[in-house]
Amino acid sequence: MNQVQETLVPAPTWHQLDYERYRVHSPHEVLSILQALQDGRELVTIHFGDGDVVVSMILGVDGDAGTLFLDVGPDAYVNQRLLRAERLLILSQLNHIRVQFVAQGASTVDLDGSAAFAIFVPDSLLRVQRRDFFRVRLATTRPVRCELPVDENGRSGASFATAIVTDISCGGVALADVPVTLPCPPGAVYQGCRLLLPDASPLTVDLEIVRSTPGPLARRTVQNVGARFLDIDERTRSRIQHFVNEMQRRQLARQS
Repeated sequence: MNQVQETLVPAPTWHQLDYERYRVHSPHEVLSILQALQDGRELVTIHFGDGDVVVSMILGVDGDAGTLFLDVGPDAYVNQRLLRAERLLILSQLNHIRVQFVAQGASTVDLDGSAAFAIFVPDSLLRVQRRDFFRVRLATTRPVRCELPVDENGRSGASFATAIVTDISCGGVALADVPVTLPCPPGAVYQGCRLLLPDASPLTVDLEIVRSTPGPLARRTVQNVGARFLDIDERTRSRIQHFVNEMQRRQLARQS
């Protein structure tokens, strides 16, 4: 069975859904990005099957015919496996921004006297600024906390439920120890949450719940929640990015 799906490689965490806001649908813009990849001679990786990869380059973009031409790999056996695959996940980078799209199979053609893969130009592609999604896992010895405003019915109000931040990026947070009395179905929005980063004033953010799971068996009074930030301003994003960078620096220093 072909296992390729359109997920980022490596596979994203719970903020995967937020990537859709980076999807490009304009045919003109899609062709422009593909042409820029060809002009810059950027490497392209074609993922298929159960972990097979071919490193390639874009050799040509025919917008009128809706065809994209890619260089074949050096291994004839792997090339044949690629031609039998029903779905291909194709990734590259343009100006340090991740570009990816899915193709429904490939064929071989003769291009200027050499063999090439031919696929259809995609209807859309993802163009993701990876720096927005660098994330760090946080230790619980000195926990970072997030306060969600609630009233007696679990809606926004004057009191707060406190949760522990276990994972953070500019895309969102993973929260542990969220009381089960706080309704957290996917799509629920909590406005005016307070993110308590160390040595700084609280950040006010709006959170949209992406997923929730029960806590450990011994602690089913709490739940674990993944949430994405909604429309954070540049100042807030900058402070979160600075915190993420500092945590990464400390973790790398400890590993060294």
